[in-house]
This record gives sequence, C-alpha cells and structure tokens, in this order.
Amino acid sequence: MIGADRNDDGWIVDGNGNIIDPEHPRAGEVKIDGVRFLPLSSAPAAEPPKWAVPGMIVSNAYNHLYGDEGIGKSAWAIHIAAEVTRTGRRVVWIATEEDITTMTRARLELAGADCSLLTVLAEDDDDFEQTTTTPGVIAEYAKNVADSEHPVALVVVDSINDLAPRMETGAVIQMLTAWNRASRAGGFATLGIAHTNADTSGSVRAAMGFSREYAKKARSVLLAVAQGESDLAVGVVKNNLLPRNQPALRYSLEPRLVEALGVKIPVAEYRGKYAVTVADLHADKIGDESTQPMSEADREEVNDDALTLLAALVGEPTGLTREAAMKAAGLTDDKLKRAVRSLRKAGFVEQGVRQHDENGRLQPTRYIATEAGRNANSPGV
Repeated sequence: MIGADRNDDGWIVDGNGNIIDPEHPRAGEVKIDGVRFLPLSSAPAAEPPKWAVPGMIVSNAYNHLYGDEGIGKSAWAIHIAAEVTRTGRRVVWIATEEDITTMTRARLELAGADCSLLTVLAEDDDDFEQTTTTPGVIAEYAKNVADSEHPVALVVVDSINDLAPRMETGAVIQMLTAWNRASRAGGFATLGIAHTNADTSGSVRAAMGFSREYAKKARSVLLAVAQGESDLAVGVVKNNLLPRNQPALRYSLEPRLVEALGVKIPVAEYRGKYAVTVADLHADKIGDESTQPMSEADREEVNDDALTLLAALVGEPTGLTREAAMKAAGLTDDKLKRAVRSLRKAGFVEQGVRQHDENGRLQPTRYIATEAGRNANSPGV
C-alpha cells in the first residue's frame, strides 16, 4: 500500500490509527479505545516451537543477546548468520556500528556467508549508505519474499542499544513489542545485540543492566562471556522451551586477514560445549575480576581450603552437592566459593550441569574432580 499512513512502529493504519489487518475482526471480538477484547478460543492453537537456530534463537519472536562490549558478540552473530544463509534462508542485517561495504561484508564473507542471501538496508539516495527502519517495514519485506525459495529466517540488529538511545523503560517495551509483532507477522526471528553495564555483583540479572528490560519481551535470552583471550562462551539464560541449565557453547575467535583492508578480523568457530552453564561462567568471571589482592595469610587459607575440598571430591566419583561439599570439607558458603574458584582456575574441578530426575525435578548442582584434579598434589592459588 504505497503512500498509506503508518504509525510510529511502521504498521499501516486507518484514519483512527488502528492497524489494518484483513483477519480482524474475529468472532466475539470487541475493540474499545484501541484495545481488543477477544475470546482466547479465537487465538491460534499451541504449536511446536520453530527455531531459526536450534536450541538458541526462536522464530516468530524477539531474541536477545547481551554481554560485555568488545568480546566478540558481533563475530558470534556473524557466524550464526553465515550458518543460516548456508541452509538457503535469508538474513536481514541491520548494522548500526560499522560500514556495510567494508567491515560488515568482509566479516560475513570470512565466516563463509552467502552474501546473496544477506539483505542490508540503505538510504534511498545512496547505494550503500546504511540506514534503519521500523519493525513493521521489515515484516512487509519478509512477506514479499516469504513465498520465494529463500524466505527471511533471521533479522539481526547490531546493536539494539542504538535503536533506543536514552529511551525510558516504557518506550523500550513498546519498541520490543513492535519487534515481536513484526517477527510473528514476517515469520522470522529477530536477534537484538546489546552491551551490558559494568557490574561486580556476580549476578547475571544485575549485569544485564538495561538489558533486563529487553529480556522481559525476549523469547530467548542469550549471554556471551569472554573466556581468556580468544574464547567466547554463549548460552541461554532464559528460554522456557528448553530444560533449564543448558551447557554453554564454546567458540574460538580466530583472527583472519582481510587482504583488501590490510587488517585482521576475528572469526568465530564452534569448538564444543562447556561442562557448566553460561551463568556459572559469568559468575566465575565476575568473581575473578572483583576479588581484591589477598594477603599471604589469606592465600594460604584459601589454598588449604581448596586442598581439603579437592580431597573430599576425589573420593566421590559422581561429585558432591554444594551442601555436601560444605559438610565434607568443613567450609562455610563463602569459603567454599573461594575454594571452588581456585580449583576451577587450576582445572581441577568442574561443575556438572544440573540434571532432571525421572519426575522432572531439577537436581542440585554437583562439584566433580577432574582427571587433572585427581592426579594433582596441590591446586595452587
């Protein structure tokens, strides 16, 4: 509908501002002051979830990836986008932080993406001066190619922060509601990438900062955590379509030369799974960064506690729960955390992924000695 009126979200509306939808009204529906009252029986029946990326990114919904700035979130998203194009599906890439014709294209090509299946947004009066648009317009584009051989499967917004500068919480919720609506209308998954605020509490929710507001409207929430100089852990922290406590996935960030630009760009490569969740890795990282320098006496105490805990774990092939470990090693909760952190840094202990019993109940976390831990004499701190 060329020239039609649109609301702030880009949806075509009538003279009263109501969204035009040929399916409305449904039987039994009443609309008052812009709010639809309708029987639940008129809503679509439940269907198995559709995945743009199995186990991580849900189709027909907004999904959210957050993590510290500069750790490789965009490289990971590029890896995912490349995988989607290799299955013959289309990706819309909305980049707010870099140039389309240089960095964005170079990074996607290095990742093995089929750039003929990558759609970018450009200004009308310039070939490739990138721009942004409203979710409703993206949905219209997806509908236009929905019956083609290559439908839109994924829309990446890097970064979603830049589409919501200085927004109040209510405005953020409205924006994400629009993205959820567009995702359903266009049949694609939206992935918004956001930076976290600095935080040293060890809490995943606190570290999300403003991303917490995004997560309220996200179907799947992913967290990225740097692991050393060249690894990235990515995992689900909110997704009720999956069992809780899914192990984090490990990606290496390998620098590759772009000859035309004369620079090296990190490319993400999948390397397997961690034994723990991404939330556990985040808590460990925050704990390491926030720990103040210890005195020699404190260091010796932690080392002694770690040795005591390791000895207790070595005698338990299936590991110990937190409560059992505290009892066996005679440690308080705080001392146990410091001892576990010491042993993990040394590679002597891993935290087993929590499992469900035959009745579906989530079992407690268990700490398990690694093979290196069983052969070690001293963990060191």
